[in-house]
Amino acid sequence: MSTKCSASLRVGPAATLIVLFVTACGGTDTAASTTSFADSTPTTTVPPTSTQADTTTSSTAPTEPSEERSVRITIVYDNVGYDERLTTDWGYAAYVERGEHRVLFDTGADAAILMHNMALLGVDVEGIEAVVLSHHHRDHVGGLLGLLRETGITPTVYMPASFSGAIRDPVAALTTVVDVTDPIEIVPGIFTTGELGSDIIEQALVVRTDQGNIVIAGCSHPGIAGMVRQAQEVAGEDIALVMGGFHLFNTAPGEIESLISEFWDLGVQQVAPSHCTGERAIAMFADAYGDDSLPVGAGFVIIVG
Repeated sequence: MSTKCSASLRVGPAATLIVLFVTACGGTDTAASTTSFADSTPTTTVPPTSTQADTTTSSTAPTEPSEERSVRITIVYDNVGYDERLTTDWGYAAYVERGEHRVLFDTGADAAILMHNMALLGVDVEGIEAVVLSHHHRDHVGGLLGLLRETGITPTVYMPASFSGAIRDPVAALTTVVDVTDPIEIVPGIFTTGELGSDIIEQALVVRTDQGNIVIAGCSHPGIAGMVRQAQEVAGEDIALVMGGFHLFNTAPGEIESLISEFWDLGVQQVAPSHCTGERAIAMFADAYGDDSLPVGAGFVIIVG
């Protein structure tokens, strides 16, 4: 694969690409079973609240002042390391700031690690308006209840409608839960793709920026290319960056090459594979995309605008 994909988006301070080495993830997806919160009894008497989210989002970009579209994304939980101060653990979470809005995508497996990392990174936990859960595996939802109980925050939690009551009910006892079926706008300029897949159902996050859309995937069980296509349907075709777990650690090299070609066909400008992507796939994306494959991990910060 000799052709390299060029891109206009750059990330990091002053819109300059940060190039540092990270530890590529390995191992297996040890969180492949459905998480249950059945053994965790809520300690608050806040009544449960539920909203069914099934409104399809328009793909027409809103008119906003430039400062409202500034985006900062911090990886706060990952089994791949970047910032040596942070604790790495199998799982994923990203803290998204867009203008004045704050959204947490996934919560990793362990609340103590999540909160430790966020504290070191200076994350404004009190400002989190919404938590979006990608899918039901523990390495993506395990930190949520502890976060809510320890901090007392009550963000709206957006989870796929297919989640079991064992996950949903304890959360609904603490804060508002939105059961997501179709794509919706979480806060201005931040969207969920809605439920995708048939076996392990998952949703991805889409963030609009001045330089294109950023797609954040938890594990990509339904297939990352299909999730990118859905993101294009929801928020527009210009994909500046795809980041998160691509779930390729057991995938044959030929299939990874085909996926990379598919990314180019979809117009994906940059990639930031992590979590369950796998060492081989991360290396192949780095070889194909060059400097447009970002060496991310826990503590990596992306700034656009």
